[in-house]
Amino acid sequence: SISQKKSNKPKPTPLHKPSQQQQHKNNHDEKEEEDEDEDDDDDESDEDDDMTGN
Repeated sequence: SISQKKSNKPKPTPLHKPSQQQQHKNNHDEKEEEDEDEDDDDDESDEDDDMTGN
């Protein structure tokens, strides 16, 4: 049981790491770009106020 779990963990980790990390980075970049624009205006005014008031 432990051997199977250990063997299963390191196997998908290195193979999934670059794929998942790149996908996550791409997704984060896209979200951050949209969020950054709103966050910039949000932070200047009021994060809570702007989010709720808007």
